[in-house]
Amino acid sequence: MRASLLVGLFLCLFSCSSTPFQAEPPVARGPASATLPEDTLSIANALQPYVKKIRQPVFTYHYVTRELLDVPTTGPLDLTDSKLANHVQDWSSYFMDLSQPGGTGMIRGFYLATDPVVSRDFGKDHWLLYRVVLTAGLTYLDVKALESASEYIPQPIQDQLKAKGCQEQKWSYLIYKSFDPACRAIAIKTLRDLDVALIDYPWMSADFPPCTHRPSDAFILLRSDRLDSDASQIMYSEMSRDDLTIMKRQEVMERLFSEVKPNAAQSGSTSPETSPDKYRLWPDVDTKSVTDTDFVLYLRGHIYGCETTSLSN
Repeated sequence: MRASLLVGLFLCLFSCSSTPFQAEPPVARGPASATLPEDTLSIANALQPYVKKIRQPVFTYHYVTRELLDVPTTGPLDLTDSKLANHVQDWSSYFMDLSQPGGTGMIRGFYLATDPVVSRDFGKDHWLLYRVVLTAGLTYLDVKALESASEYIPQPIQDQLKAKGCQEQKWSYLIYKSFDPACRAIAIKTLRDLDVALIDYPWMSADFPPCTHRPSDAFILLRSDRLDSDASQIMYSEMSRDDLTIMKRQEVMERLFSEVKPNAAQSGSTSPETSPDKYRLWPDVDTKSVTDTDFVLYLRGHIYGCETTSLSN
């Protein structure tokens, strides 16, 4: 049963994902081939209705490999090491860096899933998991709602973009997918005009019965300086279990992996070669002590879209 629930979701991690959660670090930068345009107010005005505020805290999750941050692949870690402590700030600011070299897929930055399971593969074997709390009041650009209204940029704005050397026709490509220097310059300037801390875009999510039909939101962090000072916590495989609070967190998070059910709208094909245990964070942790009540309380407090979950659902 457990394997059958997991394999569809995890195969989709290989076939459905782009590379936003795992990309090269923001170190080697090419020369900026465009400057920020002066007038992007008409674009910002078109997007203004989709600037919103987070209404209640949202727990988000970001995986990165130890190799990518150049820290030891095994053993205890010093979480005050600048390579770890500055990761959120470095990568969130990198999204807005016009000198970021070109590529494919999505602009490199600090991408956040709304559960710790769906993006697990980006951590690979030597994983680090950043849990970042997005506090109420943070502003974000709701690209998900924008694309639901229309994925295409209105023609008058497309004409303005073309006049500035940008040929993109879709909002998602202009905002977070296009590596074209002219388009990147316009996107960066527009996001600065809007003064948002985050981008909300459609990606993947997992269901954890009794919490089902979760929204498929993910976030790109642009302004780490607007997070609370204690918003980010780092987890890794060898973290100390001396603290009972840490141990209980590990147990309940492991239950997420055992209970996960592919979202009905996102499940892919199944493969008998896919091993669910490969994706567990702490395979030796026993989840039997986690009661259904404890699990539901964790879903309500830590998994976006499960705030009203009850045992009767």
